Amino acid sequence: MSKLQTYVLKEVMKAFVLAFVVLLAVMMLGFGLQLLQEGLDIVRLRHMPFYMVIYCAPWVLPSALLTSVIMVFGRLSADKEILAMQVEGMHLWHILYPVYFLALLVSFLGVYLHFEGAPYARYRIESMEAKALMQVLRDRILYSSGKQFYVSPYMVSYESYDEGRESYDEGRLKNVKIMQVDSDGVLSIIINAKRGDLLQPEEAPNMLRLVLEECAVTQLADYDMGGPGTVWARRAEFPMQVGSMPDENDKSIKHMSYADMKEKSAKLKKEIEEFGTWFKNPGEKNNVLADEINGLHSQRNELKRARDRVSGRLNSLNNDLHNEREVVKNKKQQLERRHSNLMASREQRIEYLQTLEQLMAGEDENRLQRISEVQKELSDVRDQIDEVEKSIDKLKSELEHHNASMAGKKQNLQKRIDERAALDNELQNLSEELREFYSARRVAWTQEDLREIRIRQQRRLTLAFAALMFTVLGIPLGLFSHKRSTLLAFGVGFLVMLIIFYPFMVLGQIIAETGMIHVVPAMWMGNGITFLLGIIMTGILFRR
Repeated sequence: MSKLQTYVLKEVMKAFVLAFVVLLAVMMLGFGLQLLQEGLDIVRLRHMPFYMVIYCAPWVLPSALLTSVIMVFGRLSADKEILAMQVEGMHLWHILYPVYFLALLVSFLGVYLHFEGAPYARYRIESMEAKALMQVLRDRILYSSGKQFYVSPYMVSYESYDEGRESYDEGRLKNVKIMQVDSDGVLSIIINAKRGDLLQPEEAPNMLRLVLEECAVTQLADYDMGGPGTVWARRAEFPMQVGSMPDENDKSIKHMSYADMKEKSAKLKKEIEEFGTWFKNPGEKNNVLADEINGLHSQRNELKRARDRVSGRLNSLNNDLHNEREVVKNKKQQLERRHSNLMASREQRIEYLQTLEQLMAGEDENRLQRISEVQKELSDVRDQIDEVEKSIDKLKSELEHHNASMAGKKQNLQKRIDERAALDNELQNLSEELREFYSARRVAWTQEDLREIRIRQQRRLTLAFAALMFTVLGIPLGLFSHKRSTLLAFGVGFLVMLIIFYPFMVLGQIIAETGMIHVVPAMWMGNGITFLLGIIMTGILFRR
């Protein structure tokens, strides 16, 4: 590499370091203000600058390199140094390619930081933020003169706090009052307790448990617990989340390194291949499936209600049929008794007839009186036989009526049984259809997770290689400007990112999420437009 190439490269590197430091300081300042707004104080921020530098660095590298090349080549063009190099016989390409190589190295550094450094730094920052917020809350409880603190959705106030007490058997917080606000900002529940304490579970570092003793819970409106009123309790516990503690075992995508993303992608792809179904737009398909599942649930609920109505009718018919059978059974028993009585009456009539024949043939002095008595008794027996025969005919008629009624109820019962069987069959078909839709929705969820990982991968790559694309565009911008203004370099770099790169990158991400275009070309849209503009402007330079 010649001295002139070394000179240009050194100028670019000096400007790059300056721009990197300035932009990094601005981004860290904004990050720190955001953390302060979330509840941290300056003291807790002193442990985070190292991880903040690692997290912010890959975001600053492309813009710092763009600013530096615009600044350096604008100055070289304004001082006619580029023209002097060309007069000495040095081609413009030989002046530029070391800078392109530097941009490529910066891009590879950005790839490493985006995939390895930034996710780990973000995880550490969020972990430290959750622990710091917990300590800030405890400090407020210990040292605040206001004797109150707020952890959504609870506003907690208390009369005194005994720091020296090691257990909450008698409570370190005295005369505690809690006011809970619902999602609409309306006061919904008021809790008064004689004593309480704050405990931190070891398994959940970002959670607090507010334990209250001898408390009264007053509900001011109708909620799941019931209507307005007061409930007394000897003990009550309220979980409170302070910050969000990232899970090391179940990392979110923003905390994943390249190896984690690759492993997760392979696992998700394997799950999708087991189902054998791919959707072009899993997000939209998921919404469609959700609507269809809700519709099927409504149909199933209607069928269940219809089945319950049929089952109720079945139970009623079974009861009626059981009662009818009992009536028929009683009628048959009565008929048997009537037949027995009839047989007994007929035997008695035969006996009276035989007695009457004997009396008629005899010569007893009292036989006329006896014949009169027997004839009277025989008449009574005949009347009794007539009554029994009439009652038997009536019972037979009633039995025929009840048997006909029972046959009709059996037929109606069979219809209801068939109707319930048909409803059961429809319910089974709906359940199978629901299982298919749930399987399809699970595939859509899995594909959406896989697509999100792929989008995050490509976004990290595009942000890293934006340094190279910015260099390709920034060099001709600097040469065309003929200015040696630092503020102009920062302004032009900001406009390039604001007007060209980020809008097309966001547009590409939206297109990738809708599935209109594959993830890779969609996510590289911003880089492609920037690179194309840079190539066109560089070609104009070479022709001049």
